[in-house]
Amino acid sequence: MKSLSSPLVLVSFCAVTLSGMGCDDSSPAGFSDPVEAQVTLTDVWCESAHACKDSYPAELAAFLPFEVFFGTDPSSCRTNLAPTDQQIADLRVAIAENRTTYHADRAASCYDAVTSLSCDEVWAENSSESACDAVFEGTIADGDSCTVNVECVSQDCDDGICAEDV
Repeated sequence: MKSLSSPLVLVSFCAVTLSGMGCDDSSPAGFSDPVEAQVTLTDVWCESAHACKDSYPAELAAFLPFEVFFGTDPSSCRTNLAPTDQQIADLRVAIAENRTTYHADRAASCYDAVTSLSCDEVWAENSSESACDAVFEGTIADGDSCTVNVECVSQDCDDGICAEDV
């Protein structure tokens, strides 16, 4: 599975200027370019994580120390969460082949959801999941071949096959 998502939220968006291919037409200010959306959402998650570092749950820290995932400051967090060149290339192909669609309006909703979270909500499972998981809409059905999570209707590409959403 090649993941484009963090444990908290999908923040890795199309890292290419798209000629309308695979993207919706409704583009709120700041989210029309998927590259800028990725940067903006990664920034807001990193800022939120570091602002709420003191309340990072012990049960999470036991298996994923804060600094391992979020870095020592927001800048190192952004570096940790940035998509790899291969992930970007895979996503370009997924969009070009209409295996996923980027929704700028949903990216804006994700941003609104994340920026309104309290520290307790930042660390709560699924706190902004519904708003953020909808940023990409996969077109590949369960059981069919995939490369990245966002291609799947379930948003779960497991060993090259779209897995059922549980």
